[in-house]
Amino acid sequence: TFSTLKIFMKTRIVTIRRVSTKKQGSTGLGLEAQQIALDSYISANDVEVVGQFTEVGSGRKKNRPVLDKSIALCKKEKAMLVVAKLDRLGRRVSVISALLESNIEIKFLDFPDSNRLMLHVLASIAEYESSLISSRVKSAISVYQSKGGEWGKYGKHLAKQNKKSAKAFAETIGAQIKEAITRTRKPTYSRIADKLNSQGIKTRMGKKFYAASVRNAMNRLELSF
Repeated sequence: TFSTLKIFMKTRIVTIRRVSTKKQGSTGLGLEAQQIALDSYISANDVEVVGQFTEVGSGRKKNRPVLDKSIALCKKEKAMLVVAKLDRLGRRVSVISALLESNIEIKFLDFPDSNRLMLHVLASIAEYESSLISSRVKSAISVYQSKGGEWGKYGKHLAKQNKKSAKAFAETIGAQIKEAITRTRKPTYSRIADKLNSQGIKTRMGKKFYAASVRNAMNRLELSF
């Protein structure tokens, strides 16, 4: 019967990741950690991913076209919106309020059991923290520049070094990744991650591999299936 079939239907989900700046978006800083959390949730639950979105821009903006598209897809596909971290989605109470009023099901992986009241409170705290951080950063920049400092110079150097280090590490495991691809029937990032983990190969940070970390390594090596 229809009711019986409905019980065995997979939960349909749409995922969304967000970082604040274009540089974070291009380097993967911040996005990879969110994707690892999302991949872990997907692996542990019987779900069907019907859409994946990545938003680059301030969470304090009112105009959020990527978020709007993810909500629209959730409504169309009768899917649940899954977010890795509440504060990554946005730091404005109005954004969370609008999201809750959209009448779609939402799951924040860092607050899996939160209800609507809790989400409003948490969003209020996030917005307040954001205003404090912004004020402190502006004050620190002002003091630093008044002493002749060049703001952002060290950050650019650090990002460049991090990118170089990640590429060098990817090259050290390139042979294992290529072998895993050739030995895997219908290879996917998740299956390659499983192969590497079974061989005891660790990521640059000494962690286990997930789909996102394999994808990043393959992109650095310009590899594809």
